[in-house]
Amino acid sequence: MRLLSTFASCTLAATVAAGSFEDDLVQLLQPAINEKADFYNCSIGVAAHFSNGSKVAAIAGYKDYVQKTAATLEDRFIWGSVTKVLTGSSILKAQEQGLLNITDSIVPHIDPILKKMAASDPTMKFSSLEEIFGKDVESVTVEDLARMRSGIPDYDTAKPSGVPPTDAFR
Repeated sequence: MRLLSTFASCTLAATVAAGSFEDDLVQLLQPAINEKADFYNCSIGVAAHFSNGSKVAAIAGYKDYVQKTAATLEDRFIWGSVTKVLTGSSILKAQEQGLLNITDSIVPHIDPILKKMAASDPTMKFSSLEEIFGKDVESVTVEDLARMRSGIPDYDTAKPSGVPPTDAFR
């Protein structure tokens, strides 16, 4: 992975000087992405959005390994654990900007989003974290979530019941 990062950094510098930034960058990255997707037998997608508004994206691998259907940029995949890096960086940046503190309760940050979602989707049976997890959710902090020690169940292992759906802390 270090080699891929070094390769991308070097080629990025060369591409900026060359001109056709987006197309050249994809052409330079695609062989490395293809190689790693083949080596690790997985799908790999790379995307970047630059401050000048430029965007690039490339993908390799299969969306269906049985049928050998190639992945496309329109396909969607679960990110899995890689989101922890993005989430952690975003939390620290938001704290640096004064938008939150890691010791804040999560409720004032998440409930407004849930309320908007419920307002736009009449089938949604809840509009607050308390409705899902009970009053104890107020004590869960941003840091608890970031360290994965909140007690809130994962979305893929939760067993909600009742109306609205509830799930006990673990």
